Amino acid sequence: IAAQEALRSERQRLEWVLEATRPGIWETDQLTGNMTINARWADMLGYTVEELAPVRSTTWTGLLHPDDLGVAMERHRAHCAQEIPYFECDLRMRHKDGHWVWVNTRGRVHRRDSEGKALFMSGTHMDITDRVTAQDEVRALNAGLELRVAQRTADLERTLKDMEAISYSIAHDLRAPLRAVNGFASVIAEGDLGAWDASSRDMFERIVRSSRTMGQMLTDMLSLLQVVRADLVPVAVDMVQVARSAIDALVEEGSRVCVELQDMPSAQGDAGLLRQVLFNLLDNAVKYSLAQPTPTVWIGHDPARRAYFVRDNGMGFDMAHAGKLFGLFQRLHAGSEVPGMGVGLAIVARIIERHGGRIWAESKPGAGATFWWTLPQVDP
Repeated sequence: IAAQEALRSERQRLEWVLEATRPGIWETDQLTGNMTINARWADMLGYTVEELAPVRSTTWTGLLHPDDLGVAMERHRAHCAQEIPYFECDLRMRHKDGHWVWVNTRGRVHRRDSEGKALFMSGTHMDITDRVTAQDEVRALNAGLELRVAQRTADLERTLKDMEAISYSIAHDLRAPLRAVNGFASVIAEGDLGAWDASSRDMFERIVRSSRTMGQMLTDMLSLLQVVRADLVPVAVDMVQVARSAIDALVEEGSRVCVELQDMPSAQGDAGLLRQVLFNLLDNAVKYSLAQPTPTVWIGHDPARRAYFVRDNGMGFDMAHAGKLFGLFQRLHAGSEVPGMGVGLAIVARIIERHGGRIWAESKPGAGATFWWTLPQVDP
């Protein structure tokens, strides 16, 4: 009685599994070729069992995609010859409506004669069309992604070549006529300008100033191009030490400028480029705070924001114009006596962006400005 109860329990579990997975079930007489299939096997292909009767092994092979038939028969032979433990493959089978259904078929010989010849084989069919379709879509997406990456790489290479051409043109072709203008201007200036009228002298001085300004602009553009093209060599950078070197270079001993340097965590980045970030931001802060009785600059790091900062007590700016801060040749105080071409912050922004960080500013007119930026941190 216990054995019968265990058998009934085992059958019940099998029925639950079959109900949950809904496989097509088949059995083949290897000697006669006759097949037995369940309703699910036929339903996967849009048929009823009666429509396919009499079902034989040739019924199955006749529904296979021609390109999959060779693989199926070879694996069937190998399993029957006991070369592989199971018969399994993913195949396309023709639906009654004409389209192809992807089926995973698995089986095993469960009865052999005394010489090991296969007599009966049984197994399952599972509809895997959705899975194969999803895999095809992923492959198509990956192929498209690889194509886009290749295209963008080619575009980037062309851009870099264009930048090299622009750099060469700035360094040589554009500077040459400027040098000529400056040279002739110097010769004229060495002469007797006293004989000129006020209007002529003013126009001449404007020519000289414009020529010098253009020369500085070209120099600044080359600096920006060098930053964009530079290969990053990321290392652990001591930001406090970098800040000290910027302070030593920009703030002379005995200067009335006060710089308060706080402790800062090291950053992961290119040491030379990050040194330029601190140099440009400190130079900017000093220039715009010199009009104060006690020009003061603070350099540090805010753990809550996970960001570095340079803060000054200078003239500040209206946040409505903050979007222009990091543009090339953009100055918010163009009419002021503060020197500069509007390139330093553009260079800083490109360096931070290349390191995967971001930079922003907070300010009010007459209340100083704070420049914040983030960088990859060094793992503790």
